[in-house]
Amino acid sequence: MKHEFTPKGPPFSPEEIEAIIAAAPEYVDDPDCPYDPNDEAAVRAFWSKAKITFPGEHPHQKPFRQNKD
Repeated sequence: MKHEFTPKGPPFSPEEIEAIIAAAPEYVDDPDCPYDPNDEAAVRAFWSKAKITFPGEHPHQKPFRQNKD
């Protein structure tokens, strides 16, 4: 069975990308957001308290057990 050719570029043209960017709002007002996404200092302060959780480290996950040989 022969596979169909799949194009290797993005599915939209550079003109479409420019139009999407031009239509995007300059300012975001999200009342449910815990910080002002337009204030870089507030964004940095909020994400500075973030903790990376690796697989097996989530508090609701069973701990990873290795097989004993």
